[in-house]
Amino acid sequence: TYKLDTQAPVITANGNGGNLGCNPSSAQITAALGGASATDNCDASVIVNTTTGAPVNTGGCYWSVTRTFTAMDSCQNAATPVYVTVTYKIDNIKPVITPSGTPLYLGCNPTLAQINAALGSALASDNCDASVIVTSTPGTPVNIGGCYWSRTITFNATDSCGNAANAASVTVTYKL
Repeated sequence: TYKLDTQAPVITANGNGGNLGCNPSSAQITAALGGASATDNCDASVIVNTTTGAPVNTGGCYWSVTRTFTAMDSCQNAATPVYVTVTYKIDNIKPVITPSGTPLYLGCNPTLAQINAALGSALASDNCDASVIVTSTPGTPVNIGGCYWSRTITFNATDSCGNAANAASVTVTYKL
């Protein structure tokens, strides 16, 4: 007797792959890569071999991992390999805020425009994101004694992975 089998097994993967966003755990990566099973026209059971590649840096903070599933039936018919790939971003570093304003004494009776110009604006740099939005919260003028006043602006920024920068503030004083 002999077995006539020229059809390869068919592999079905259950991992959904795709983009996992920021800082996924190894368990999340493993779950997204998933497992696989194979069916064959002759063999009731076909072993699926699983090979998971090492994480590959695809540029900057971006990574990918590919899992390959292969199978062969007892007549040496090889299934078409199935590949499941996940991509993700590793970013645990917070942005850095650089204010343009300088703490200084503005002298007597500065205008609101002069106060705001001295408080300045800010930029944020990040190890992964090319652009990080900086928000500003201008404080109200505070009487610090007699005719002397101060005003502070506070800058905040958060990158796309949720890492919040240390707030940066600039304070100016003046006399009214």
